[in-house]
Amino acid sequence: MTRMASQYTRRPAILVNPEVAAPRFREVYQLMRGRTPSEGVATLTDATVFGGGTIGVHDGRFVAESVYLSVGQSRAVLGATHARSPIGQTFDRAVFAGRYVQTENYAHFLVEVLPRLLLNRDALPDDAPILLHESARPRATTILATAGLDPARITWIGREPVRVEALYWPTPNTLHPLHHSPHIFPCLRTIAEQQGCFQPRRRLFVSRADADRRRLLNEHAVFETLAPWGFERVLPGEMPFANQVRMFAEARVVVAICGAGLANMVFMPPGGTVVMMSPSSVPGYFFWDVAHHRDIELIAVWGRNDDAPSPRQHADFWMDVRVLKGAVAQALKADCKV
Repeated sequence: MTRMASQYTRRPAILVNPEVAAPRFREVYQLMRGRTPSEGVATLTDATVFGGGTIGVHDGRFVAESVYLSVGQSRAVLGATHARSPIGQTFDRAVFAGRYVQTENYAHFLVEVLPRLLLNRDALPDDAPILLHESARPRATTILATAGLDPARITWIGREPVRVEALYWPTPNTLHPLHHSPHIFPCLRTIAEQQGCFQPRRRLFVSRADADRRRLLNEHAVFETLAPWGFERVLPGEMPFANQVRMFAEARVVVAICGAGLANMVFMPPGGTVVMMSPSSVPGYFFWDVAHHRDIELIAVWGRNDDAPSPRQHADFWMDVRVLKGAVAQALKADCKV
């Protein structure tokens, strides 16, 4: 089944202190038009998966949507590199929906890989292995099982080339980071609904204390401000997937650092509010678009990077507690109106 290309108009985000962030961020947050490509399943004959994600076909070309070029790399360099690599595993037929850079990150696996398998389930052979890069191994088995896919079908691949006679490829339905298919989110919300009935009353403070970058350096002071309002501090990365689903399905207001754990907002019921904290060098466009599709109010607030005057994109940062307190008060006021 093919789903046609679509266009949509995003819900505006509330930018609390955009003067702290890079000027170009404000320009992008004015782009209200979203678009997605047509979606379906392509069957590729005599295909090779290179480097954990790039798909080559029999005439030597690459499938453009599968190509990821690292900094300084060209398609010519990519092709020459892959041409020297010996074939590892071979399959008569297989399903492949990922790319190395998508499967290694929880948020991208959840939003950009898993829905392609779920939405195209009827068009994919149910007895063919599902190829996933080994970077997804810590999370994919549990996620697929919770979503109703048999994890026994997973075959882990690495960076060495894998040849497949008939490769079933659910085509991408996102244009990262700012465009997501509207079909993705009802599909993911179904996972939450299958966990049971929820009363969406919780207020969550989503920490990144277990991360090695983009950490909130004054997290203790921030949480001291939030706790009297009934917020609970959570670390999604240390929780089983089903618990993450249920926790966010029960949330009405979420205060979170921009990062993979915030992708669980896909399980929130419509009408909620997210206050997203970011370093001055991180835009957060991905979560803005997700919030639109989930009918969630997104309030963006930026902090001061810990590496001034040359900010790195994923630097640790400090949050102005007074600014954040105003943003959260705005979120709670909106929640009381629901």
